[in-house]
Amino acid sequence: MGTRVVEYQDSKLKVRLVVQEANALIGMRRALLRGGAEGYLKIQEAQIEGERPKSVKLAALRLVARMQYPDLLAATVEAEGVDPEMEIESFLDLPDRLVIAWENAVYELNPHWLGLEPGEAQGNEDEAAQKKGGRKGGATSGVG
Repeated sequence: MGTRVVEYQDSKLKVRLVVQEANALIGMRRALLRGGAEGYLKIQEAQIEGERPKSVKLAALRLVARMQYPDLLAATVEAEGVDPEMEIESFLDLPDRLVIAWENAVYELNPHWLGLEPGEAQGNEDEAAQKKGGRKGGATSGVG
């Protein structure tokens, strides 16, 4: 199984993550994290209901809870500097640059999670990020 190392450091955090190409266990963990996120979304949707503009905030929360959070945590096999079992609220507080680098490494190894074939993700990261709703750029990501 392929792996990637993501390293990030700022004035508050020093993080090292190892993400892996999905196997059956990682795939099931991803599904379970997605299921758990639905309960979180129900609570948030009820709280946001009266806010204006609610649609953008809800859309962002739905994307993070249903896609980004479970995908990134499920593929992480080692973590230093962050809790690999963190709740969604903790994930939402992570620096964007860290999340972008983490996301890029995960989808490079698991392009099928974006609906792509393996060669497509490596050949066009921008297209993969657009299909997922993700972004390109961020901290360093290397081969582990």
